[in-house]
Amino acid sequence: MESEGTKTGLVAFFDILGYQNLLERNEPEKIAEEVLPILTNIGDRVKQDLDLCHKSAILDIKEKNKKSEYNDIVQALEDRHKMIIERMRWLIFSDTVLLALPIEEGDQDIVNMSWFIFIMASSALQANLFRAGLPVRGAIDFGKFFIKDTCFAGRTIVNTYQLCSQLEIAACVFSENATIEFRRLELFDYWMDNIVSEYLIPMKSGERHLLTVRVYLFDNDSPDIHGEVMRAFWGNRKDISISARQKAKNTEQWLEYIEYRQKIKKEKESS
Repeated sequence: MESEGTKTGLVAFFDILGYQNLLERNEPEKIAEEVLPILTNIGDRVKQDLDLCHKSAILDIKEKNKKSEYNDIVQALEDRHKMIIERMRWLIFSDTVLLALPIEEGDQDIVNMSWFIFIMASSALQANLFRAGLPVRGAIDFGKFFIKDTCFAGRTIVNTYQLCSQLEIAACVFSENATIEFRRLELFDYWMDNIVSEYLIPMKSGERHLLTVRVYLFDNDSPDIHGEVMRAFWGNRKDISISARQKAKNTEQWLEYIEYRQKIKKEKESS
């Protein structure tokens, strides 16, 4: 039985790669002026991105439905979107961002939308920090957790921390339990290779095929992926050590894979 304050849902744990080096290479005043505002405002920035994504979906619905049906659908989506965004919890401390979302509804539409928004939030967080020269690795788990103010507890949070710390790449992966729960969703097949992909993830203990959150960073068809990765890992006057260099190469390959899959998809759609 859950105690008061204990929730069941999704938890994501992110940490910034090279943060210790960043602290060593910058004066405290520089970090306070340039880096900390990015971190402290990341929740608001991601929410803005989610709102834009939501508005785009609303426009798509408007084009595909009659006006009378459109009004009812839009109102339901607006209510759900607002409720889910309000439920999301953000904790930021040192080089870590903790994101949590309770999912305790019997309404399957709310469950589906909660998963979608959480995954999109995880993707937007990675994209925003990557562009700011703060590449992150992360892990998502599903289960019980407790968060009150700036305090938190729960095996689910520990699981995300342990999985995250094993990653040798700037990417966000699903735990085994989160994967099982995600595969049960009726929209799983539709979401595969759109918002998540199974990918061979490099880890300290070897390589594992894990569901991985897709991140869309580039607007053009021929992006300079290598250059963008180097800029992110070198960002904020960081050094790229031997171990960081390998993480950068692994990240570059992951982003190349996403672009490769996107090109194949476009070719199929146009044929």
